[in-house]
Amino acid sequence: MSRTTSATQHEATKRIYDAALERKLIAPESQLTGLAAALGMTLQLVKNWDSRGPSQRGLNLVQARLGINSTWVRTGSGPRFVGEAHQEFSGARLRPRTLALAERLDALSDERRKLASDLISVTLQTLEAEEPDSKITKRRS
Repeated sequence: MSRTTSATQHEATKRIYDAALERKLIAPESQLTGLAAALGMTLQLVKNWDSRGPSQRGLNLVQARLGINSTWVRTGSGPRFVGEAHQEFSGARLRPRTLALAERLDALSDERRKLASDLISVTLQTLEAEEPDSKITKRRS
């Protein structure tokens, strides 16, 4: 059974299919069947996403089993694939918690990202003022 693209298909569902096709996780001629099989879900559950979009459980499965970033699926911003943010930070190896924070920040709107950046800057300045010889100052050097 193949998927038919409709003008009313939910945006999050379109993103899932596009990313799965890009990574060749599903075959173009059997998208619906391939996606359902890859996620271990019934055809009907996946088909329901066309009108309603994926549930949170569905988003979690898409990320865990296919490596497609659930935040990107839901919002359309941030890296498409889990771990892709590594490539966006000049090749620096980031700790998992740092990477997770970077991905969450990247998924924010521009306005909220600016606010978060300002808050982080003020927090770091405060910490550096309290402990001038801290790791924070040394890391920036």
